Amino acid sequence: MKILLFGINYSPELTGIGKYTGELGAWMAQQAHEVEVITSHPYYPQWSVHPSHKGKLWFTEKVEGAAVHRCPMYVPQKVTSVKRIIHEFSFLISSLFYWIPIFFSSKKFDLVFCIAPPFHLGFIPFLYAKVRGVPFVNHVHDLQVDAAKDLGMIKNERFLDMLFKAERYVLQKADRVTTISPGMLTKIQKKGIRSDKTSLIPNWVDAVEIAPLDSSESLRKEFGLAEEDKVILYAGNLGEKQGLDLIVSAAQAFQKQKEIQFIVVGSGGW
Repeated sequence: MKILLFGINYSPELTGIGKYTGELGAWMAQQAHEVEVITSHPYYPQWSVHPSHKGKLWFTEKVEGAAVHRCPMYVPQKVTSVKRIIHEFSFLISSLFYWIPIFFSSKKFDLVFCIAPPFHLGFIPFLYAKVRGVPFVNHVHDLQVDAAKDLGMIKNERFLDMLFKAERYVLQKADRVTTISPGMLTKIQKKGIRSDKTSLIPNWVDAVEIAPLDSSESLRKEFGLAEEDKVILYAGNLGEKQGLDLIVSAAQAFQKQKEIQFIVVGSGGW
């Protein structure tokens, strides 16, 4: 099969959506599929284009068997709601450099696989799928509009309603909607998406590479921890939507239990 992946993040990003999309593309290529990717230059989680790609514009490279088409985009150093919107739309516009020739090419993809968020990326793959008569899969890593509403990042009810309608339209037009958790699968179905066109594709882990270490290899000494300390660890994105204030509240409840240590490790933004 000829498969086209479309999403902002991709390998060599080691965390977040880029890690899983990159591994998905590599796996598809290993199954002898012809895989092409339209994505940005790697920037996450540092919110700075990686040195290996800094200063580059549009170009194509081979990454683990997939032809990866890179697009320049605006990457803010300090992430705010407005800058995040500009960031995402700059990629959408920049990606037209590849999308326009694809629409008119004699080559036809057998499947278009779009990665969300941002949800509005799905409009171009949907249009291509409709024009060329091919399946369109929308894979949802995060329900972006729900998060913006719940965190109070967008408070205008009319604008929120418009975003929810646009999101629902893209989801309904996909031939299949996949997502990474049972909770998000339920939320997507509650948006009016039929259960028979939704599927669960959980994020995965290499259980050989990621496995418990012997205590002699732990980081207790580096973190100044005693052997008897009980560690509660958060590792991941340090952003507003992660609700990290709950860690502070939980830690306050354990103040008198000195053996309980909270550790927060990560980087990134909203």
